[in-house]
Amino acid sequence: MQNAINMVHRFILRLLVFYLVFLYGVNTAFALSPQLKSVVLTTDPMTTAIQRYDNNGDICALVKVIVPGNEVTFEGNVVGTCEFKTSEYWCYLSPNTRFLKIKYPNMDPLMVDFHKHIGMGVQSRRIYEIHIIIPSNVRSTGVPIKLSFEKQKDYYDSRYSTECKVRTALIELESVDVYVNLKNDIFDSHVKVSENFNDILLGDIHVGDVITIIPSSDVYRTERITIVDSVVTKNLLNTKLNRKGAPIKGIFVDEKTGLPIPNVSIDLCVLNPTQRSSYWGPPSKENVIYKKAITDKDGKYEVRNCFYKYIYNVQYSASGYKCPSFDLIALSDTITYTHKLSPVAFDVFVTDGKKPLKGATINCDNIYNTTFQTNESGKATIVGCTDKSFIIKLEGFETLEIIKKHYDAYTIKMKRGNSNTIKKAEYDYIKEKIRYL
Repeated sequence: MQNAINMVHRFILRLLVFYLVFLYGVNTAFALSPQLKSVVLTTDPMTTAIQRYDNNGDICALVKVIVPGNEVTFEGNVVGTCEFKTSEYWCYLSPNTRFLKIKYPNMDPLMVDFHKHIGMGVQSRRIYEIHIIIPSNVRSTGVPIKLSFEKQKDYYDSRYSTECKVRTALIELESVDVYVNLKNDIFDSHVKVSENFNDILLGDIHVGDVITIIPSSDVYRTERITIVDSVVTKNLLNTKLNRKGAPIKGIFVDEKTGLPIPNVSIDLCVLNPTQRSSYWGPPSKENVIYKKAITDKDGKYEVRNCFYKYIYNVQYSASGYKCPSFDLIALSDTITYTHKLSPVAFDVFVTDGKKPLKGATINCDNIYNTTFQTNESGKATIVGCTDKSFIIKLEGFETLEIIKKHYDAYTIKMKRGNSNTIKKAEYDYIKEKIRYL
């Protein structure tokens, strides 16, 4: 019986020892305090602009406490409020003050004894520096900040908003996810915002924290912002959601031959300058050109840094080809658009005033380097002309050089005469006859 009692006593004693050791470990773990690195009397002069007086009318000593974070408080013979300035606090103490208590959140306070470090209390008109180290395994209580951001705007959002909405139909920003210190899907806090993207409240924010903003729409970039002192001081972070960029690449080829078309002049427009708005009217082309490009010898072009998924209007000119405008979307650098162009064409009817003339040759610079000839009906179709005029020649008739003003049909009456004689003329479409120049 006595042995059993002794065994119970020993068991209880062991439990008590274990409990005391545990309490000691817990108290030791939580009894952390800021570590004092140094107390220094500087040689910096105290100018009139930074002086402060105590209640006795004496000029104070200035103690600069260099410590991470902006949630530190101070107790002692402090005059006024301690000011946080970027990475340090400015505390004004009455002359001969000996102690300054420094309180850091979630830690035991630190008492600084100036006698111990400089042999006396602080002196009037002198500037001191105290360096504090915070243990790395301690995260203090942060501050709340207000996050506001705006979306990068589309072109002409105000004046031509109707057409802009059409051209940004693929872009919908329904919500954003805001993370604090997101890394490998682990984060300190998370806020999802689906309506008002202003005045988003984030709590427990520290200098050095990283705010990650992930938009629901893939046309916007993910933004990562490192918190700096000024943000914590003002409790405010203003930023912008920027649009992703993407190139537009393409190649112009001849629809008939498949050959590349070099030297195509391209205007990439943010609006269609030929499309009339219901209220404002069409914008001028000069005001809506975003970027210019020109095709190389292989018919290729590339326009970089376009708005991802924005619908651009392409205006272009290629001599000898029809050039209707079209729309393109900037999507990816792996996409190359192919644009097949058909040549311009117009008919020329050649007569002597009574009957059609067969076999008349018509020469002009053209994309196919072809000489054209009239058929039994006196008709020749001129394809891909790049010249400002064309020359009609037939043996027994005077040769004519016709100034080309458009691509409508021409009816040309030739006069008999020496074919070596060249006469210049232009076509009168109202009277449907040539006028000699």
